[in-house]
Amino acid sequence: LGLGVHNAEWEAEAALRFLQTASSHLTSRAAAGFYLHFCTTLTHAPGAYGGLCADERLCEGGLLSAPPDSPSHRMPPRSSLLALAGSQPCGWEEYDAPHTAWMDAQVGAVLAELRSLQLEQDTLLIALSDHQRYGKGALYHGVRTPMT
Repeated sequence: LGLGVHNAEWEAEAALRFLQTASSHLTSRAAAGFYLHFCTTLTHAPGAYGGLCADERLCEGGLLSAPPDSPSHRMPPRSSLLALAGSQPCGWEEYDAPHTAWMDAQVGAVLAELRSLQLEQDTLLIALSDHQRYGKGALYHGVRTPMT
């Protein structure tokens, strides 16, 4: 819809629901494994304040009937992320600090769910970026994809 807003809780909620379903399938032997390709929007425009300061019902998919609540016990309140990122006022243009804090909370919620479902020891987590700040759309810059 192009609302220009991020909602890390909404994205994490979808991942947590998937992990719960996958765990159920593993337990019932309906599946031998699972693959979750989790792509956050947080490191892309608009800046994190486009979501941290927005109505929690707004997401990339439109207006939710209620704010996401599944990962709320694992993700800190948005106000604490703003404080952690330097207490900048909404509308501030710096992206890195709030994006990093919000994405850390988001990935932390997924890891906590893996741990609570006792899937952590049998899970391979690969984190990588699609590009760095420079080089997107320019082949002559080469591939600069950080991975952990």
